[in-house]
Amino acid sequence: MTTINAPTRHDEIRSPIATAAYDFVDAPHILDHAAIVPKRPHAGGMSLPGLCHAEEGHLSANGAKKVSRETRLGIHSGTLPRGNYRATIALNKPMHKFFGRDGFQVTDVFVKNSPLNGHNYKDAEGKLTRVHSAVTSSFNRLADTITLLRKVEAGDGTSHYYAGRVDRKGPTSTAKAEEAAKMIFLSELETGRKGLTETGPNRYTLQLAVQSVLGSSRLPSLSVEQDALLDEIKAYEELAEKTKKEPLQITHPETGKTFSVQVLSVPVAQTQFNWVNQLSLLNDSWISGELVAKELSGKADAALFAKVEQAIAHSPSEETSETASLLTPTLSDDQKRLKDTAALLKKGELKPWEEVLVRAYLCHLLNLPLMLHCKSSVDRTNLAGAMISSMEQWIQSGREIPQDTDGNYNILKIVGERVVETDGSIVYPFKELYACNLRKGLIESELSRGQRGLKFNRGWSQSLALQDLVPSRYLKPYNAKDLLVRLTIRIASFILGLLAIIFTLGGILKAIRMKSLKGFDVWLAPFKAFNPAVFPEKLVDETTAFGKELIFSHTKSQPKLGRLPPKHKN
Repeated sequence: MTTINAPTRHDEIRSPIATAAYDFVDAPHILDHAAIVPKRPHAGGMSLPGLCHAEEGHLSANGAKKVSRETRLGIHSGTLPRGNYRATIALNKPMHKFFGRDGFQVTDVFVKNSPLNGHNYKDAEGKLTRVHSAVTSSFNRLADTITLLRKVEAGDGTSHYYAGRVDRKGPTSTAKAEEAAKMIFLSELETGRKGLTETGPNRYTLQLAVQSVLGSSRLPSLSVEQDALLDEIKAYEELAEKTKKEPLQITHPETGKTFSVQVLSVPVAQTQFNWVNQLSLLNDSWISGELVAKELSGKADAALFAKVEQAIAHSPSEETSETASLLTPTLSDDQKRLKDTAALLKKGELKPWEEVLVRAYLCHLLNLPLMLHCKSSVDRTNLAGAMISSMEQWIQSGREIPQDTDGNYNILKIVGERVVETDGSIVYPFKELYACNLRKGLIESELSRGQRGLKFNRGWSQSLALQDLVPSRYLKPYNAKDLLVRLTIRIASFILGLLAIIFTLGGILKAIRMKSLKGFDVWLAPFKAFNPAVFPEKLVDETTAFGKELIFSHTKSQPKLGRLPPKHKN
């Protein structure tokens, strides 16, 4: 029997500021043993196409929806062995001086949970090969395991964030929620212990937070994402209720020790993070989905704020004098960071990327593991995840979190921190880290759809976060000659706004009768079509090497890792 080793790769991004090398690494990790892989009734010794089509047949036989070509691509991609993927960022001047260190290391650790693992197939030469170390491709959305489930960790193993979308498909409604909880528990037990509270011998509670960057728009093509999010919330709710009565039994794969783990209620926040952000600026909050997103995030944030109050109440304050205990106690530095960050999130009126960054920092302060995902845990997830990794690296270096003029800590200000060189050039350290961390995400696009490049769209619909987070040398001004496009978009938005008033008239009348008009801005929808902020000032410049590789293009020749095999009789 032959064995396929994980592919090796060595890519680099070079700039005058930093050099980032990207490699597959085969070092053993606790999460190598974290997969929950259901058994499949596959016979040994099939051809690879036959193995893929047998898996397709299993899905159909178990009541799955009609298996699409996309799902077949995902199943086929799930036969390839995968290594963990690491970015090593070397800092040059002035970054080296600013951070006081040589660089950073960040690794994507994949859970090898493909349902095909352990099964055999014959390669083109007739040699028997065992599927191993394969992950569930995000194209295989009908799988019983979480697609592209992974941990993003620092060089010392502590988590930046986790990635993977939970739903209620699988052997039980809580199967994927349990898979996520097991992965996070085993990882945090080894390093960091975020979210873990020991309640007895080998007994723990696990508290995690989820940041979804799915959409909530009521448009038909996007409403499926809102349904997916509600399904995820339900899955976590059922898991919390289930483990309250009967804790999860999680066995450490190396020591054999078994732990009883209760998963507490999971706050799931939603932030729309793609071209729907432009839609929310052009139309009312009901049509764009902002009304639903803010409502769901409000519930999640309320749980975080309660933990902030609890943390402040149970943390020792700084007493500046003998009589301090008789007066209002002075907050410690940690308490003040919690208080100021919670206040910043409560204030609202944040850009989508700002909301995600503030919430991620709050979870960092509360020592909570954060699960991040979009529909496929690839494009939007990497856009937000690179920002979280850059923040964690900033904190890891010991750099201070900036304060506003009123003395409040403000994590958002790290993005604008700059270094002025002797020649007058300006370097933004956070943005440089962001470019290196974002580039690392290209490997997920290969695992997901067999092609490199992240889908951030082009033109006016490109993610508005990129113009604020990417270094200026990778950007270009939004082309002013696209006046016809701008006019078309505004006219279409104006018409959609008028239709929105007609279609939601019943809801408006009901809200008036109930004296509950909060959130109904539909009558302003036609006038939002003239909002100048809807168009980005800058786009990623695809003539640069960074932009050319970063942005997905259907016209570019890309490696087809997930090429669909033809149907074949064994």
